[in-house]
Order: sequence, then structure tokens, then C-alpha cells
Amino acid sequence: MMSASPIYTLLNKRFLLALSLLFALLLAHYFIYNQTMTEENLLHDKQNIHNRLLQSWYNSGYALYSWQYADHIISPKKVKQQLIKIDSLSSRLDGSENGSLPSLREQSKRLVISIYRFAGQKYPSEWAFDLQKQKLIREMENVTTRIAEKSKQLQLRLADQSRESRKISLILLIAELIFLQLILIFLLRPVARKADKQFRELEREKEEAVNANNAKSLYLSTMSHEIRTPLNGVLAMTDLLMETDLTFEQRDYLGIVQASGKDLLSVISDILDFSRIESNQLELMEMNFSLKQLLQNVLETFEEEARDKGIQLLHYFEPEVPEYITGDPKRLSQILTNLLSNALKFTREGEVFIRTSIQGDGSGRNEILFAVSDTGMGIPEDRIDSLFQPFKESRNSLEKRFEGTGLGLALSARLVELMKGTIWVESEINKGTTFYFSIPLRTDPHAKTSPLAPPEKDSAELDNEPVSESYSLPVRDLQILLAEDNTINQRLMERLMERIGYKLDIARDGREAVMMAQNKRYDVIFMDLQMPELDGLQATRKILRDSPGKKPFIIAMTANVSQEDKELCFQAGMVDYIAKPISLEKVKEMLSRFEK
Repeated sequence: MMSASPIYTLLNKRFLLALSLLFALLLAHYFIYNQTMTEENLLHDKQNIHNRLLQSWYNSGYALYSWQYADHIISPKKVKQQLIKIDSLSSRLDGSENGSLPSLREQSKRLVISIYRFAGQKYPSEWAFDLQKQKLIREMENVTTRIAEKSKQLQLRLADQSRESRKISLILLIAELIFLQLILIFLLRPVARKADKQFRELEREKEEAVNANNAKSLYLSTMSHEIRTPLNGVLAMTDLLMETDLTFEQRDYLGIVQASGKDLLSVISDILDFSRIESNQLELMEMNFSLKQLLQNVLETFEEEARDKGIQLLHYFEPEVPEYITGDPKRLSQILTNLLSNALKFTREGEVFIRTSIQGDGSGRNEILFAVSDTGMGIPEDRIDSLFQPFKESRNSLEKRFEGTGLGLALSARLVELMKGTIWVESEINKGTTFYFSIPLRTDPHAKTSPLAPPEKDSAELDNEPVSESYSLPVRDLQILLAEDNTINQRLMERLMERIGYKLDIARDGREAVMMAQNKRYDVIFMDLQMPELDGLQATRKILRDSPGKKPFIIAMTANVSQEDKELCFQAGMVDYIAKPISLEKVKEMLSRFEK
């Protein structure tokens, strides 16, 4: 389980503290507001009681005014009901008033009793009745006046309380806003500054990583050139020796040297391809090609090895799979070559079987499914997860004879991902392993189909683009110039040209090549890219600019095999590209394009 980063932990702590303080402030705001509203509600209740009591006394006073001596006898029941209501309201009045006068509640209750007695008493004369009524009316007016004043006081207090509540709410709101600002300043701003600092550090580290990756790619490209240059001499001279009269033992020794040199070249190519994929510099081609022919070419490459080991090499191409598809045949061939090589490597007896079929992904899109099965030792389950990691191999520690870089499967997995496909493996110990990979099926019936040549062992070598028909030369001896600063490569090309039947002039650097091209008309110039004085690109531009009439056909010859180098060559005016190490077959094929 991954631990949280320090900035994440600090941010969580600061946010928790800020939320806790804000919650406490909101809780205090709630209690203060609730207390204020309680006091306002209490004042509202008191004012309602006074208003209702005042209205009741008004009604009683109107009734008292309307009483006459002749019919002053009133129903005791009605009088009792009215007085009970007034007495109930009077009981709810505040009895803690200060001053020499009795409290309003006591005065109201005494008046209730007096009215009750007046309503039930018989008077001997009209004069006595009026006297008692006038006395009650004066007391009633006094009570109603006091109640009205008390109600007005309550109304004023209620207005003051409302203003005070609004003031407190405004003060609390301002306090909350200030507190939020303080949270942002003292709690969150330091976190933001630290996060910004870490973000800038990550940006710097990312830039350093990108620069380091570019430097690594440049270093690998340079090392490729330095390694391929002597390797060119080893393999090419071995080819020349193989065509001489040799004993069986000598031919066997040279075969081992040649195979080892090609294995070294394959390792270099895998490392360069993997580096270009990691730095997003590897681009896939788009062309229409024959899938059947590609598979046949790949199988032919391993027929001799399978025959020597006594292993059957089988393939089944399902009928529903289209023969022609659109994609990158070179990279697809590279994936199949790596998987087949791995299968043969870990299979002692039995068979290696390739099955090609069509499967759907459930969304209407079809994919081509390749399955490469073997009857080898199998892969332990705990090793499968790391199988597609570079520089790792899933092998028993006792099986020391199965060695290698472990790059083949990792490179194949990256190439499948670039093709927007998937790759996986199923294995059983001592029964065999099956590698599956699928890529989207794309077809273009209107595209021109490109023929496929048998794949080279050098997977990093760029495809040579055909020269247009306007570059064909008449039948005559070709005047050929080699611009190369390496002595071994000079001698090698001399021997290769002698074997083919051509003579070769040699320039030891780019400046000498320009001078020789000015003094003599050459048909074909093999131009190395990395040379002192003038590099191959600069020399090419000068030769093409200064050559009168028909221009020579300049062919790049270098160990740099990246797509960028190829594009630079064509931009400089070169017509073709040949990658080191150079073999006799490559030179023959290249020169055959300039002859009828």
C-alpha cells in the first residue's frame, strides 16, 4: 500500500483543523442566534397577552357602560365566562413590577372580583347602582391605560431586540468571513506555497528526466554507430571469407563467428528500438501488405533452426482472416520473430504452432488474434507478471543455458501497445506456453499492395525506399565513389566492389569527397554521415549544388538507423539509405536499382 505524500498529509491536517474551527464558530453562531430568537419570541408572547387582555377589558368596559339599573341583572354564567378569560390572561402577566402601585396582575385580578360581585349584587336604588358602576369604570380605565402603556413598552423593547439581533447576526457574519480569510492566510496559504514549490520541483525533475532520456537516446545512437562500425567489418569480412575455399572446420568456425555477430547486432537493435519507444520516437508505418506472405517469411527464417532441433514448426491461417491488411509489416514481423525465437529457445522437443484468427471485441470492431504455442518447459505463475519487463527472463535458475537480455518480450509488448493491441500469456509447467496478442483489423481494398521481402535479422535497419524510374542508368560501367573515414570499412567496400565487378574511388572525409566530385563525374556515391571536416549531409548538399548537368545518386551509408536520420538524408538530397553493417547482398541489391 502506498503511503500518502507529506504535502497530502499536511493538507489533510490543515483542512481538518480549519473545518473544526469553522464548525465551532458556526455552532456558537447558532446558539447566539437561538437565544436571541427565544427572547424575541418571549417578548412577542407577552405583547400578545397584553393586547388580548386589553381587548377583553375594552369589551367588558363597553358592556359595563351599556348596563342600566332597570335591567342590570346579567346572567351570572356569561359574566363568569368573561371574567374567567380575563383572569386567565391576567395570571400570565409579569408580577414583578417595581413602584408604589400594585402590580398590573394584582390590580386586574381585584377588578375582576369587583366586577363579578357587581354583576351578582342587587342594589336598593338606581343611584347606588350608578355610583358603583362609575367606580368600576374608573378602575377599568386605569387598568386598560396601564395595560396599553405596558404593551407599548413591550413593542419598543421588541423593536430594540430585533435591531440588536440583526446587529449580532451581522457581527457574527463579519467574524466568520474574517475567520475564513485567516484560515486561507495562516492555514491554507502555507500549504499552497509548499504544493507550488513541490510542483515546481516536479516540473524541474520532469525536465531533467526528459533531458536525461534524450541524452540516453543520443548516447545509444552514438554507441550504436561506434559498435556497428567495427561490427560491419566483422560480418562483411566473414561473408567474403565464407565464399572462399575453406575446410569444413574453418567454415564451421566462421559460421559461429557470423551467428555471434548477428546475435550481437540483434541485441543492439533491440536496445535501440526499446529506447526509441520509451522516448516516443518510434513511429509506425502505414501500408497495405500480404499477411500470409509476412507469416511465410517469418517461418522461413526459423525453419533451419527448428529442423536442427527436431521441432515441428506449424502454422494455421483461418479462412476468415483477410490476406491483405493495413499496418506496419516490419514491426509485426518483429513481434512474431521475437515470440517464435523465444518459443524455439525454450522448447526441447515437440512443436511450435502459430495460429492466426479473427475475434470481435463486442463493439463491432474485429481484431486479428495471433497465438504462438510451444511444448516447452512452461513458465512459473509467479514469473508471469514480470515477463514483459525489460532485462528479465522467466527461467529456472538451474537452466543456465537459456540466457539473454530479456528484451524480446518487453519490446514485443511495447510494439503491440503502439499498435493499440493487447498481449498476454498462458502457461503450464512442463506442458508448454502460449503467447497471445491481438491488433485491430484494418483493411484498405483500394490501397496499393507492397510486396514483402524476407525479414532481416537486424530489426533496427530502416526499410530502403525504392528509387523512382527517372534514376535508372543506361547499361555501362558505374563510376562509384565511397566517402568513408574508417579504414576497415574502406577496405571492406573495396573487396565487396571487386567481388561484384566494380571499381571504387575512396574519399577519406567529406571535404575530399566534394573535391573528387568536382574533378570527376560519378554515377553513384556511397556517403557516410559522420566524417571529419564535412559530415555526409554537408558534403551531399555541396556536391549536388556544384555538380553541373546530371546529378550523382548519393546513397547514405551509416550506422545511425533512426527515422530522423533517414528524413535528414532525403532532405539533403540523397536518394536512398543503407544501414551498417553492410553485406554483399545489400550492396548488390542497391546497385541493381541503378542498372537496367
